[in-house]
Amino acid sequence: MKYEIKLSTIERQLPKHFDLPATFHAFVQACQQSQRGDLGWFAIKHTKPKDLLGFEPEGHMVPVLRLPDGGFVSFWFGTKRNPSVVWCSSEGETKVVATTWSDFLSRMSKKRTGVPDLDDREVAVLPAIRGMRGNVMPLAKERREFKKWLNSKQPKQPTAGTDDVSEGIRRELVELMDRHFDKEDEDLVDIIDLQVTLTSRSYEVLWYGGHKKYPAPKRLRRTLDKLVDYLGRSLKKSEVSVWSDGRVFVEKNLRLGDKRP
Repeated sequence: MKYEIKLSTIERQLPKHFDLPATFHAFVQACQQSQRGDLGWFAIKHTKPKDLLGFEPEGHMVPVLRLPDGGFVSFWFGTKRNPSVVWCSSEGETKVVATTWSDFLSRMSKKRTGVPDLDDREVAVLPAIRGMRGNVMPLAKERREFKKWLNSKQPKQPTAGTDDVSEGIRRELVELMDRHFDKEDEDLVDIIDLQVTLTSRSYEVLWYGGHKKYPAPKRLRRTLDKLVDYLGRSLKKSEVSVWSDGRVFVEKNLRLGDKRP
């Protein structure tokens, strides 16, 4: 089976000052001459970044590789004309994986992209591709810049949750967890920590703490959907802490409702 290649979907999204580099076209040509999986598992086409990022990057990010799990590899047009390369996983992990497309090809050749679907390719040695070098570039500077940009795009947290919506969410979470708290010592506060991923593409709940068998994630979905609506953004490996005294915290710094110990 051949690679799916839809260059036009990418080119329509590129900034006016930027054309796909010759090294990218060389990569496409290598894919055309290979079987799917030989160079990694992906399709060469655009995908909407907002679904995983939780916000519209407004041209600063242009996905170029769609991964099997719904994640993507993207150009990031940050502080320089030559874009860095960013990976966004289906579970919300987002980071710079190469300083340039040439650096990305070099990392692919060494299985050092950090992207499982790319490093777990079928062939041991990549074919020679224009732009591929023997060395790779340090990423610290680009990662700091990308993290700063990413943080600037995150929606502001709602102010302390004293409104009716957050109080309703708090009550529902406490009621759902009530029978799972350890209540043997009434003087101690038991805490159940959840790690929640809830995006348009994925839903997962991991559990930490709790005295008895936990409720199935599907029982929590309705309440967690309300939480996402309240926050105005997706949850990506976000910590939700439910306390036996009625307090509920989201990502440690946001308290829901008006319950006090």
